[in-house]
Amino acid sequence: MTTPPITELTLRAREIFRLVVEGYISSGQPVGSKTLAGGGALNLSPASIRSVLADLESLGLLAAPHTS
Repeated sequence: MTTPPITELTLRAREIFRLVVEGYISSGQPVGSKTLAGGGALNLSPASIRSVLADLESLGLLAAPHTS
């Protein structure tokens, strides 16, 4: 599958993608929906953020280590 240009993502998806990348770069750790929701930059629930993260993952823009 071909990854769409970042400009073709919704504004919400681009903002979440930016925050995930910046958070990962600054901490070196995976950034989750709860962290993003608690950061104050987004006025979204963790569930809404998880939905966008799943979309970004299906596009190949993110990879999530699924641990239990």
